[in-house]
Amino acid sequence: MRQFLIQLIAFGVIGLIVYGLSKLLRCRPSPSPNLDARRSSLRGLLAVAASMSALFALMLWFNLRHGPAHGSQPEFTTVSQLLTMLLLGLAVYVMPAAYGMFREREGLASAGIGRLNLWQACVIGLVLAALACCNRPADLAQKLSNLAGTHWIRSLIFFGMVGFGEEFLFRGYLQTRLVAWCGWWRGWVLTAVVFALIHLPQLVLIRGMNLGDATLAALGLLPPALLLGFIMLRTQNIVASGIFHTFINWASDTL
Repeated sequence: MRQFLIQLIAFGVIGLIVYGLSKLLRCRPSPSPNLDARRSSLRGLLAVAASMSALFALMLWFNLRHGPAHGSQPEFTTVSQLLTMLLLGLAVYVMPAAYGMFREREGLASAGIGRLNLWQACVIGLVLAALACCNRPADLAQKLSNLAGTHWIRSLIFFGMVGFGEEFLFRGYLQTRLVAWCGWWRGWVLTAVVFALIHLPQLVLIRGMNLGDATLAALGLLPPALLLGFIMLRTQNIVASGIFHTFINWASDTL
């Protein structure tokens, strides 16, 4: 509980930084998306369920084929394994939501993809990435001093796929629709809850946690999920949250 509270306070401080930067850089609000909010929200929940079920099956297949991962990412021994996982992962994250957008004729802007606040989102994302990496500066310096190694590069590429894939699916696609349907704070919180709970099967069956520990770990995802959702609310562009998501995962895994 103490660690959870510390994490909540830390992400709250980062949220204040995001708010200040978004005001300083004059991020513009997004116009209301032209969509059927209720139906699109239900489609969003179905897309999340489909994507995460497929991702879970993909992780099981990879573990059976190549052995269980010892960290928060699979162990890639060859570039071809990495490329295969990247292509499959992107397809899993993108295709269900993209199909719903295509069928409903919803533009990319309705999923936080576009020029709106793009450069501001890049600046905010890079500032947050620096904060994530500077959490353990000595270890980061040690990792980056060995530029001949490729493990950290492969990790960054992998987590880039995961970070931007999840931000497109959860914050860009699902949260935008839930906010349009339920209001900004209900949609924001509901997206964070869905994001946390959807990781339970992975924590139990892939990471080998018991149900109690997995539930606590899933609840521990609420503060970062709320922060990522808040970044999306402030920037209306998945670039900022995608960069931060990538580097916070990469830093915690490789440092």
